[in-house]
Parts: sequence; structure tokens; C-alpha cells
Amino acid sequence: MNLRIMGVAFLALSCAATLSYAFSIQGVSGKLIDSPWKLAAAVVGFSIAAGVAHPCLRGIRSGDALVTSLSRRHPSAGGLLAFTESVCVTALESGFKGKRIRVRLPDGRKGEGVITAYAGTISPAALDLTDTEA
Repeated sequence: MNLRIMGVAFLALSCAATLSYAFSIQGVSGKLIDSPWKLAAAVVGFSIAAGVAHPCLRGIRSGDALVTSLSRRHPSAGGLLAFTESVCVTALESGFKGKRIRVRLPDGRKGEGVITAYAGTISPAALDLTDTEA
């Protein structure tokens, strides 16, 4: 079972259910929303929709923090020992998922990468680093 798909489906169906309840025509006496419960359902539905849609509509802006993995070779082992670490980079351009943008690495170098994921509730946006300056 894919929990990401299940979570997105749950949010989309919860949003649809609360909005359909909020704007249902049962018991309406000439008003669009006739009870406080329907108003609360409309608020919950629109806030779920806004929370899901915001990262996709905003994308990545210049100055945003992104996380990427960077492979390094250990100099004392003659370059034979390599490891990968996650580093935070700063976007120098704006873009959307799948677009190549320029970024600044923590040590001041510049690089390019492809945006792979938008920022979540806890995690920053993700970037697949493709090219860096020497």
C-alpha cells in the first residue's frame, strides 16, 4: 500500500465531501449556506484545498531553501572512500517541478539542478543536483 497516494486521496475526498455538504441544497430556504455547521464544513473544505494547492501554485522562488544530496570523496583515503550527505542549498532562480534552476551551495559555489519535490509541512523542497562549479 502506498501511503502517499492514500493520504492525497483522503485529503481530496475529505475536501470534496465537506464542500458538497456545505453547498448541499437540503434544508435551504433561499440561502446558500443555512447553518453554522455548513459554514464550518465550507471553511474546512476550502482550507484543505488551499493547503494542497499552494505549493504547486507557488513553486520555488529565488531565495528559497532546498535540500539536495551531495557526494564527496574523503581525501585521506586517496579518494577511495566516498559518502553522500544531504545539504541545504539556496535557489538563485524561480521555477516549478521538473525545471532546471541555478543554486548556491553552502560553501559558496554555484550549481544547477532539477526540482524534484515541493516543500512539505516539515521538509523543504528537494533538488537533484546535476552540475556544480569546480
